[in-house]
This record gives sequence, structure tokens and C-alpha cells, in this order.
Amino acid sequence: MTPGWFDRWRGKAAEDERKFMIYYGHMDDEKTEALSRFDLVVVEPLHWTADRVDRLKRTGTKVIGYLSVMEWAAWNVPRGDALRTADYYRPAGEKLHLPQWDAYLMDIREKHYQNVLFDELEQRIVAKGMDGAFLDTVGDIEERVESPVDRAEMMHAYLAWLSELRARHPALWTMQNRGFELIGNASRDVDAFLWEDWRAEWAADPWGKRQLAMLQSLRENGLELFAVSGRPGAEGDRKAAKRQGMTYLSRHDEYSIWVEAHLE
Repeated sequence: MTPGWFDRWRGKAAEDERKFMIYYGHMDDEKTEALSRFDLVVVEPLHWTADRVDRLKRTGTKVIGYLSVMEWAAWNVPRGDALRTADYYRPAGEKLHLPQWDAYLMDIREKHYQNVLFDELEQRIVAKGMDGAFLDTVGDIEERVESPVDRAEMMHAYLAWLSELRARHPALWTMQNRGFELIGNASRDVDAFLWEDWRAEWAADPWGKRQLAMLQSLRENGLELFAVSGRPGAEGDRKAAKRQGMTYLSRHDEYSIWVEAHLE
């Protein structure tokens, strides 16, 4: 894990809660100023210039760039142009389409696809001076890959890619979204874990209890925990996350939508 700038979060007083935001939409000066109210923001780097990143970082906000590891969505035209046929996961000989996001599940075992991810990360995140990378859709490996053999191979391939990422960019802070079966091993090379779709009820659910026990063990070894709830005004979700030492966000609309209420 990357030591250093994140250590101060654990030293904050209880009444001074840490705040983070996820926003993937287009940027302007007003939104840049608004995001400076947060300790950390996760953003879509296509909409950012190096100058805007630098301006926000100067306010003390950490800027983390989005990278979808296991999915390619049609809006991401530059990645689409770089893909080869073998990069798509084809469990039954056909591409696996995810219509809700107009996206396709990718095959992390393919070395060419791994290099496409590195190129995107280095051009959009590292070159613009962002503090870290948000590794999204990692949970697809355990949630969408039905073949036990394929799933095991993809888990191994992801961990190898992650290890290479740390070797290439040792100072780059990384957060993994979901991927509960992977985070135990992945925590050697990632700094934080996001529990997307967090609900207070997970603390009383048998499966949820097991995941929380595992995450608390990893937290003792330095892994930072985040949670985002899709339920509006769920104070119980916030309190439950806080009890687990999670930095919490309630975000019940699409991440690309700018909502002033989230800035309060």
C-alpha cells in the first residue's frame, strides 16, 4: 500500500467527518470550486485537463481518476478504437453485452487488453497529474463470470495486472470498487476499497457480516474503506458506515449528473 498523504484521514476528529464525492460529468470553473469542498473526488478523466487537476489539487483535494477494468462502454470511443476481437469475453462464443450501460464484459486474461488499460491509465490519469486511480467494475469477475475456470483465471490475471500497476506507478493511490473475493489478495497492491450499494442492513446479514469482518481485518493492516449508498436520505446507512470506519457518500442518482444537494 502507498504510505503518506492518506494517513491524515485517520487522525481527524470524530466531528470532522471526511468527505468524498463521485462525479463523472463535464467540468467548468464553478464545479471545480464546488469540488474543492471535498477531501477526495473520483472523476472521469476525459473531462479534465492537467491544469484543472492542478488547480483542484492546490486546494488540498485529492483527485482520483476513473478506470473501468472489466467493462468497455460505447461512450469510451478512444478505448473502443484500441480493442481487438480477442479482448472481449465470449463465454458462449458471443460478446457479453450489458444493455443497461451499453457496455461489454472484457477479458482481463488478454495481455493486449491489459496494455490497453495501462495506456488509458497513463494517458488520462498519470499524465494529467491525478493522485490516484479508481478501479471500477472489478466485481464483475465474481458477479458476471459464471465459469469457475474462467473466473479463477481472470482473478489471477487481475491480480497480476494490479501487481504490475503498482510496480509501474508505486506512488499512485488506488481504490477498488467491490470485488469482495479479490480484495484479500488485492489489498497488497491497492490502498482502498469501495462498497458500492452499501446498506445498513448488511451489518446484520450473514454474508454481509463475513465481508465486514474480512474488511475490518484488512483495515487494521492499512486498507481504507469507503461506502456509497443509493438510497436518498438514509441516515441509518451513514451511521452504520461510520461505525465500520468507512468514509460515506449518499448518491442516489447517476454519477454523471451534477446535483447541488450533494454539495451540502
